[in-house]
Amino acid sequence: MGHVSVAEAIRQETLMDDEDINVTVLDFVEYITPNMADSIYRSFAFFVKHSSDLYNKVNLLADRHTMVPFKSMIEKRIKEMIDEYQPDIIVTTFPSCGKYIGHYKADYHDDIQLYTYITDITLHDEWVASNTDLYFVGGDSTKEALVQRGVLAEDIKVVGIPVKQAFKQATQTIAPPENATQKQILLMGGGLGLIRGIDELIAELLQNPNVALTVIAGNNHELYEKLSTEYPNVRCVGYTTKVNEYMRQADMIITKPGGITMFEAINCETPLLILPPFLLQEIGNARFIEDEKIGVVAWEDDQIVPQAQQLINDDQFLTEIKAKMAHLKAQHYDVSPVTAFRKEEEQRCQNI
Repeated sequence: MGHVSVAEAIRQETLMDDEDINVTVLDFVEYITPNMADSIYRSFAFFVKHSSDLYNKVNLLADRHTMVPFKSMIEKRIKEMIDEYQPDIIVTTFPSCGKYIGHYKADYHDDIQLYTYITDITLHDEWVASNTDLYFVGGDSTKEALVQRGVLAEDIKVVGIPVKQAFKQATQTIAPPENATQKQILLMGGGLGLIRGIDELIAELLQNPNVALTVIAGNNHELYEKLSTEYPNVRCVGYTTKVNEYMRQADMIITKPGGITMFEAINCETPLLILPPFLLQEIGNARFIEDEKIGVVAWEDDQIVPQAQQLINDDQFLTEIKAKMAHLKAQHYDVSPVTAFRKEEEQRCQNI
C-alpha cells in the first residue's frame, strides 16, 4: 500500500510539472501474474504479521544472493507491458521490479529510461539493479550506500520519499475532535492496521486525562469493529484518504516506522513516537528518526507509554521536533521523473 501511495505521489508531482504528460500507475505484480496477485499479497501480509523473524532472514538471504526467478517468463510479460503502454520512462517504487526491468533492457536491447524511487532509508539489494538510469532516494545515507555499491553519485537524486500533494498543503475538511482542548495523539499501524498489544496500549494512554486518542485502523476491519465497540471514547477511523488531515490535527503520532509514513509526518511537521520496529527496513528508518531528531523511538514495548507521556507533555521538545522536521523538509527538492528526464536529455545533447 505504501509503494502504491508513493507511485500516486510521483504521478501527482509529474502532472504538476506538465499536465499534458500521460502517467499510468500500474501494479507490477498484478500485471505479471493477474491470477495470483491477490494470493501473493495475502500471503505476504500473513508472513509479515506472523513470521517477522523469518521475513528478516529471507531479506538477509536475498541481500547476499542475486535472485531473479522466472526471469524469461517475466521478461516476456514486461515486453507485452511496454508494447501496450509505449512508455518513455518506467518508474519503479517497489523492490525487485527494477531488477526484472533491468534484465529486460539488457536481454531485449531496449534503452528505455528506468528510474527507481527507494521508499526506505535502509538500502536493500533488491533495490539495486543494473541498467537503472537514475535513483531517487530519501536521504544522504541512502545515497552513500548506493555509491558504495558502485552507483555513480551523479545518478542519484536526494529528494526525500515522495508523498501526495495533500501532505504538503494545510487543508482541513474533517471535523475537529470533540475534545480539542486535550493533547491529541494519533495512533496508526500502517495500511494493514498492524499494532501489537493495542488493547494495553490504548488503556494505558487513556489513563492520562489530558490526552485524546484517534486510531486509524486502515483496512483492518476486525480492528476497527473491535475499537469502535470497546472504546467509545476513542475516535476510530477505518481506511481513509484524509490521513494528512488527521496528522495535522495531532500533536504527536504513534506509528510503525514505515518510510512513507515517516515522510508524510515530516511534511505535516507532526512529531513521531515510533513503535518497536521488528522488520529490518523499519529498524533503519527508526535510526534515521533518531539521528535527525524528528521523533522518539520506543525500542521495547514497555517504553511506549512512558515515552508517549513524556513527549506529549513536553511542549518545548515538541516545538524543537517540528522545527527539525521543517528544516529537513526544506533540504529536499521536488523533482519529477519528467524533470529529471529532460535534464538528462539536455545534458546528453550538450555532451554531443
